[in-house]
Amino acid sequence: MVAFLEKSTGSAGFHQIIDFLNRSHICYALTKKPEVCVSFIKQFWRSAEVTTAANGDVKITATIDGHSLTITEGSLRRHLKLDDQDGLSSIPNSEIFEQLALMGYHTDSDKLTFQKGAFSPQWRFLIHSILHCLSPKKTAWEQFSSNIATAVICLATNRKFNFSRMIFEHMVSNISSPHKFLMYPRFIQICLDMQRNQLQQHTRTYPVPSLSNKVFNNMKRPTKGYSGQEVALFPTMLDVTEPSTSPLRITSSPSPLPTPSPTPDHIMHQHNHHQHPTNHHKHNITWSRNHHLSNPMKSPFPAVHSQGSDGVVKKSIELSDFSYQNYLTGLKILEEGT
Repeated sequence: MVAFLEKSTGSAGFHQIIDFLNRSHICYALTKKPEVCVSFIKQFWRSAEVTTAANGDVKITATIDGHSLTITEGSLRRHLKLDDQDGLSSIPNSEIFEQLALMGYHTDSDKLTFQKGAFSPQWRFLIHSILHCLSPKKTAWEQFSSNIATAVICLATNRKFNFSRMIFEHMVSNISSPHKFLMYPRFIQICLDMQRNQLQQHTRTYPVPSLSNKVFNNMKRPTKGYSGQEVALFPTMLDVTEPSTSPLRITSSPSPLPTPSPTPDHIMHQHNHHQHPTNHHKHNITWSRNHHLSNPMKSPFPAVHSQGSDGVVKKSIELSDFSYQNYLTGLKILEEGT
């Protein structure tokens, strides 16, 4: 599944989270859409084996059209441009519950399974994009486990989560699983494309499904467990800064950024308004530019009153739109014989 990170029809109220994901270290992995060859993916999973070197390094090797392909955690990190070598893989359970509560998720249970629908729309969109585009799940899309919760928390608090390790470990587990399926076809194809000159193009391709602007309406729909209260993104998510080397934890409820005080140029403009009428437009432009730079995310998320239940767009049949039926159809195409 490919994420939809464009500001288009219906995206009002989601611009902050779209901007955040577009400048995050997972943007390429979320949005890269290769042409997936069905035969390549089938051959990969049929022949894939796990080997461990003397130094403990683990790798997956497979044979495709007579050519050997090796995938490691490092090669995934490089090809998916994740840059998460020093990223976290886990955090204490107490911090998971603490940080999710600040995102608006409240529960009396100590289970490490969480409900996506209990979050407000922007947070729900973030979780939804990670679940569908980076996780190994193929069912139960309304729930997520502690590893996805950790990923969301790390992103929100300006820390890196090790997505490369999560993806690679799930691929390793899938090889020996009695319920093995054609996992991560998009990521495998991206790795294969690095060796395109060695492989002949096959005619049968898999149309990678994509989320569309319909996802915004889905995220706005009231769902069971959602209080209806909008919860702002953390201030760390509105800063265009590199992740810090030391952990940063949010310990108070996030709130919209304050409106900045007028700049000296603006004050001088008001004072000299009648003396310099020809400079009126010039001063206004200067102040507007400063205002925009100092507070690019001023507007809070608007209230949502649309009705319906959260979930996938089951009525859509366009491959460019997300639908659960498309996902199942895609899996069926991959798992059928050529």
